[in-house]
Parts: sequence; structure tokens; C-alpha cells
Amino acid sequence: MPKVVYSASKGLYQESGSGFEIGDVSVVEASEAIENGTDTVVATHGTSVLTVGAGSDGMSLAVNTNVGATKFIVSPTNGGGSCTVTASGKKQDGTTLASLIFNAAGEHAQLISDGTQWICVSAVTGVEA
Repeated sequence: MPKVVYSASKGLYQESGSGFEIGDVSVVEASEAIENGTDTVVATHGTSVLTVGAGSDGMSLAVNTNVGATKFIVSPTNGGGSCTVTASGKKQDGTTLASLIFNAAGEHAQLISDGTQWICVSAVTGVEA
């Protein structure tokens, strides 16, 4: 089976080998805007921009079963409340991760899936075990 390649200069083409390669172009994952009090589910891929209002609500993040899938959640502003995102998995140190708590502007978390659970590789937010 030939290798399929995409480049900005040539577009989509085939060459010898196997697989799929994207070269010299940016690949942007999907993003979503979510709000506590309105939304209850966080997408399992891409970037989620979380607006935290005055209340205190929760959301859930299901596991992405694709090994290496990444998830970035950021809360650039805060309306005085908090939002707990249930994301079962583990922290980078191997201890249990139960949820991420967003209650201040600028908080964010980066997670990667091992196919069965999320691993929180970086968090500037409250993290519950």
C-alpha cells in the first residue's frame, strides 16, 4: 500500500512506503466553548475553552480510547464560581486523578489518553484525587 502525503506545496500525493504523513502545515484539533451551568459534557479531544460563571457546577470528561489522544482545557476568565470536571485517570506522578477544579481565571489542564484513562501531564488548577 502506498504512503499518502500532504504538503502545502504539493497538496495530497502518493509515494513509496506506507502510512499517512502531513508535512509543513499546521494541524489544528477541534475546539469547543463550554460553560458551567449550561454544559455538562466536555469533548474528548481538542481544546475546550471553559467559561466559569458565578455558580458552582460540574461536567464530565469521558476517556478517549485512542492512545495518545490529547485534551487541553483552559478557563481564561472566571465569573466568581467554580467548575469541577470529572476526569478519571491518574496524575503524572501515578496517583489517582478524580477531577479537575477550575475556580480562577487562567487555570488550565493538559491530559493525554493511554487508551483506558486520562493522564494529567500538566495542570494549573485544583486537582482532586
